[in-house]
Amino acid sequence: MTMFADKTLESTTTTGTGTYGLDGAPSGWRTFVTGFGTGALCAYYAQVADGSIWEAGIGTVTDATPDTLTRDTILASSNSGAKINWGAGTKYLSSIPNAVILSALLKGNIGTSRPAWLEAGGQWIDNSGTPWEVYLFDGTDDTLIYAIDMSTGAISFPGDTTVKSTDAGTTGPTLSLYHDSDSPAADDTVGLIPFKGNNDAAEETIYARLRAVLADATDGAEDGRLSIDAMTAGTLAAVLHLAQGIWTPNATGGDPGPDIINALGFQIDGDDAWSIVDGLFASTGFVRFSNGFVINWGRPTVSANSIHNATLSQSYTTEYGAIASGANQSTAEAGGAFATPLGTTQVRLINSVGSSQVIYFWSWGKI
Repeated sequence: MTMFADKTLESTTTTGTGTYGLDGAPSGWRTFVTGFGTGALCAYYAQVADGSIWEAGIGTVTDATPDTLTRDTILASSNSGAKINWGAGTKYLSSIPNAVILSALLKGNIGTSRPAWLEAGGQWIDNSGTPWEVYLFDGTDDTLIYAIDMSTGAISFPGDTTVKSTDAGTTGPTLSLYHDSDSPAADDTVGLIPFKGNNDAAEETIYARLRAVLADATDGAEDGRLSIDAMTAGTLAAVLHLAQGIWTPNATGGDPGPDIINALGFQIDGDDAWSIVDGLFASTGFVRFSNGFVINWGRPTVSANSIHNATLSQSYTTEYGAIASGANQSTAEAGGAFATPLGTTQVRLINSVGSSQVIYFWSWGKI
């Protein structure tokens, strides 16, 4: 289907406001049936010989005896935009670009309903409300492509959206969020991806969000972080930060550095959270957790196959009984094998083979 056809001109002697009966084309011109085909929707221009009475509209061509052209939509006329009530005499119908249609096409077919001239594959914009909605016409139905809020520039897409790349290379589709700021500063949010749904009051609610933050905008030393926010008891707040390391919002010190997690505690299989309350982090030291659990370690130097008595840095209790701070509690076996628990000890020794080798021990228990 096409709205215009070149060199299409016919005469008619139709009177009144009804369908045009087409009387044929002058020599060198085509009929509407030849130019458009039967059943086609087309734009037409009708006028008397001197052009003083005229009508521009859209109608449907039918191959018949005689051929006909309906007057479905009147776009403009010398009768204040209404149908002309034709009198006797010859009129001429032609296919020429119509000013109303061309103006609408230049504006992107904006209006409160689909324009009558739109063909299959055409798009139109419904500006009857907010946001404006963009539709694709398949010849029968309209499909919403996207909506745009003209006051904010926000664009929304209906249903699922797929970004597809057919590039045979190693990189797939790229979704880029660019904060083009003339004055970038630390803690600027450079991109947000919110995940929304309704609450039971039918209110639009953000339940979780990915947030990209500029940490340092210094050229050559830029830093950034990715934060994960979640809704908890009606408040949207950060629950995890990722940069060189990973840390939770309430952990002292912030980013712990590459390959390190900084948090107040953790759980194992839903058991009570353990958080570090004290510790000595050196070659010989300890860590004490909030539930009383203690881990000790050290690295004394001994001769091969010797018996070494380790000094514990903290008093603690194991399932075998109490062990006091400073007590000698470990035994190294010849050949460097792990020592088994002896009495109240839980100490292990390794690397005790060879002359003057460094050995390591560790112990654990609960105060």
